[in-house]
Amino acid sequence: MNEKSLALHERPVAAVIRQLRECFGDRCTIGQSCYIAKVRIGHGCKIQNNVSVYDGVTLEDDVFLGPSCVFTNVKHPRAHVSRKSEYVPTLVKKGATIEMDGKLFAIMDYSHIKTGRGSAQVKIKLRDVRSGSIIEHTVQSGTKFNRARVERREMQYLYSDDQFYYFMNTESFEQIPVGAEKVGDANKYLKENDLCEVVLYGEEVIGVEMPITVELTVTRTDPGFKGDTATGGTKPATLETGLVVQVPLFIEEGTRIKVNTDLGTYVERVQ
Repeated sequence: MNEKSLALHERPVAAVIRQLRECFGDRCTIGQSCYIAKVRIGHGCKIQNNVSVYDGVTLEDDVFLGPSCVFTNVKHPRAHVSRKSEYVPTLVKKGATIEMDGKLFAIMDYSHIKTGRGSAQVKIKLRDVRSGSIIEHTVQSGTKFNRARVERREMQYLYSDDQFYYFMNTESFEQIPVGAEKVGDANKYLKENDLCEVVLYGEEVIGVEMPITVELTVTRTDPGFKGDTATGGTKPATLETGLVVQVPLFIEEGTRIKVNTDLGTYVERVQ
C-alpha cells in the first residue's frame, strides 16, 4: 500500500479496511464515504467528504480532511480539517487553529482537570491569531470545535526590517511581508534563506511555523573542560539568532547544535 497517487473513490466498507501497519503512501486521495482504521496515512493526502476515521490511524503532516468527516482516537500532528469536520481538542497538537465566537485562536497549551465526581474538563490556553492576546478557556472534556481551514505554504525567509519579516514563495517567487506579531516565536529560530511554513487563512497570513528541529550555531558560551562529558551538567549558550538555551558542558563556541522549536531546548550536537 505504499504506491504513490493511490486513489480510493466510494469503495465499500470491507474493501477499504486495512490491517495494522499497512499504509496509504504520500499524496493519496481517499474518496467519499470510506471507513478507515488502523493505518498510517502519508504526507499530503486528501480525505474527501463523509469519511469515518477511527482507532489506530495516524495522519502524517499536511493531511487534508474534507467536510463532515468524523475521526476518533486519531493521531494527527498537522491535519488540515474543514470547518464542518469534528475536532476533539484533546487529540490535537498544540498550535492547531480553531474558530470560536467568530474569532481565530491558536491552541498554545491545554491540560486535563478532574473535578471530584464530576466530568473531566480541559483547560485550554489560546492565542488570538489576529490581535495576539492570550486567554484561557475551560470546556468539558470531549467538547468539539470547528477547526479553521488553514493552508501552509513553504516559503523562504529573506530578511527583516523595523516592521516586517519578508518571505518568498518557493514556487511563484512572490515575496510577502509578515508582521512581527504574526511571526511570533519563530523569530527565535529564523535565519536568512531558511525554509519554513507560512500559515494562511484564505489569503490572510496568521502565523509562521518552523520545522520541529532546526540547526543553529553557538556564538557565545563559557568554555568547556576535559571530562565535562561525564558530569551531566549544563550551561547557557547564546545561538546565532539570539536564542539562549541550556547545553551540555562540552559544547563550545562555534559548535552547531540541533534545537527543538516547540520547547526551545537543546537536542543534540550536529556532527
